[in-house]
Amino acid sequence: MPLCSKFSSHSEEYKRYLIPTTNRLDLKGPQRQCQLESRSKFVRFTYEREASDYAKLKDFQGDAIPKCYGGYTVNFEDRELHEDKSVNVILVERIRGKRLNEIHVWESTDLQKQQIWNQMQGIMEKLNGQGILLPYVDAEQFILQNHSRKVFVTDFIASIHGGKEMRVTKYGQNEKMQNICSEIGYIQCREE
Repeated sequence: MPLCSKFSSHSEEYKRYLIPTTNRLDLKGPQRQCQLESRSKFVRFTYEREASDYAKLKDFQGDAIPKCYGGYTVNFEDRELHEDKSVNVILVERIRGKRLNEIHVWESTDLQKQQIWNQMQGIMEKLNGQGILLPYVDAEQFILQNHSRKVFVTDFIASIHGGKEMRVTKYGQNEKMQNICSEIGYIQCREE
């Protein structure tokens, strides 16, 4: 799936990076917006967005999200394309463990699966409480740390920033988390 398909077409930030395309065949209908202004501007936007998320969530670093050690620019002078010569990197703590999509059904008890579910909900509440919404929640975004059995969330690349009005979409996040729980074999992890 292309990176840009993860972004909501209704997001104002996303719309800034679109340019209108003309209907070359002069067919009736509205003009479409489907082309990114430039790859380098889009990459810069996603880098700044993720760095902003780590800054907003600084109180949760090492608890619900990995510790962030900063953002850096790495230069590769020998690259052919000018826009590929500088690469922005966010350096975060390595969480030793398995992503939730890698956990087999038989590797966890029902109690452990319920604890994973509770931690996922707590993490999403923390993010939403800071005005950060993850519209595309996936099992690959969560890591179960080996030694502590704590769940961490990673990958904020498609996050949406907003205030309290963004929290109404929590139902969609819950539905995605239900699917993740089903993947690890705990179908009954539903809110009562």
